[in-house]
Amino acid sequence: MRPASPGQRQYEALRAYFVEPLSTEQVARRFGYTAGSFRVRCHHFRRQKPDWFRELKRGRALSPKRERRVSSSWPCASRTCRSMTSSRP
Repeated sequence: MRPASPGQRQYEALRAYFVEPLSTEQVARRFGYTAGSFRVRCHHFRRQKPDWFRELKRGRALSPKRERRVSSSWPCASRTCRSMTSSRP
């Protein structure tokens, strides 16, 4: 089985190490890690909450400064255009 994502690969490697009776060298070789980097992954796993499968939230499409620039480039976004379209007595 080939894990589809890096998070799944890490999960499967840690599962193989903690659940199956395999050494760090065997697990590292099986999942394409070096023995040292896999030991570091085990260290982080023991001390931090893993977030392998979290959904990434999409941020703003534009920065606030650029958003102002884009909205002000519309013809009726400026004050002069609004004053021209307002009803006159």
